[in-house]
Amino acid sequence: MIFEMHGLVESPGNFRTAKIIVTHILIEYKPSPMKLEILSVEDWPVIQKPVGMHPGSVTVSETYYIEDGDAEITIDGEEPVRASRGDLLTIMPGKNCIWHVKAEMTLYKSNA
Repeated sequence: MIFEMHGLVESPGNFRTAKIIVTHILIEYKPSPMKLEILSVEDWPVIQKPVGMHPGSVTVSETYYIEDGDAEITIDGEEPVRASRGDLLTIMPGKNCIWHVKAEMTLYKSNA
């Protein structure tokens, strides 16, 4: 699981509250070419996802580099995440997910 601090608010009584979001998706928008080279993304298998809904179950950590396309990915009970061309996306194991593909996708995929 990934814990992301979403905000910190000070209330009138000087009590601090924070909203913690637990998510099974980690997205890096437009990672550097150096990072992609270090990960050897070009050596990963290439897959295609046509426009439409693609449900699935994640049993091992899956990392995708989006070469082309656009999708909204929803994990059971979590807010959807939007990912598109140039993004690096990691989905943690143990949940069902649905890819709502808006534009046909070309993805590099690693199960590591």
